[in-house]
Amino acid sequence: MAKINKNLNYYKILNVSWDSDKQTMKKSYRDLSKKFHPDKNNGDNTLFNEIAQAYEILTNDELRLEYDTISQFGKSYDETLELYNFEFSNDNVSDDKYRKDLDKFKKKEMVDILIKMKEFKDVISYERYISCKTCDSTGMNFDDHLAIFECDLCDGSGEWKNNTCHACRGKGEISIKKCGSCDGEKIIEITERIKLNLDNFNDDGKCKIEFKGNASKIEVGKVGNLYVMISP
Repeated sequence: MAKINKNLNYYKILNVSWDSDKQTMKKSYRDLSKKFHPDKNNGDNTLFNEIAQAYEILTNDELRLEYDTISQFGKSYDETLELYNFEFSNDNVSDDKYRKDLDKFKKKEMVDILIKMKEFKDVISYERYISCKTCDSTGMNFDDHLAIFECDLCDGSGEWKNNTCHACRGKGEISIKKCGSCDGEKIIEITERIKLNLDNFNDDGKCKIEFKGNASKIEVGKVGNLYVMISP
């Protein structure tokens, strides 16, 4: 039995759609396998093998269902599974390795807050990052006027390449002193409280609350999702 490669777009490889039936897939497989057979002048052994793999996976009901769920190219892809698998797979690793894995994971633009509960709680608390209001997310202290200078990048205009200057955040000025609230980090950590309802959870005890300001990535201004899971 073929092993699923979730990083391959089997539907594109086989030139079919999510709704294609097995008969359509069979016809497409025959046409493509003839076209790219290694014995042909324009043959491609790698693509030929991928076509065969795609056909085997997508015409097997059990494998197709699994692929559709775990692959970003699948019909019913559930990104939460990747987050849960990441969290659980790092339960017993060192803090240093976990941090490196998490930094790498976040670059995929996935969410970064997951709460696991042993039993349902209608009100939960968790930490998240928000933009520092004291310095308007500049990370600088503008109270001391002797430490303020014109922004070198935008020459004091507040704009750079027709956009808000990222160095001074549009102020046209920079300060050599750090903001006392965020210590120059531009973000601060707060404790958030949220009330949940059992109706938010699916049959697997998982809940996703998206784009509600309930979670932030550790990048100023970016808001992600909050995932909650009731684990046995």
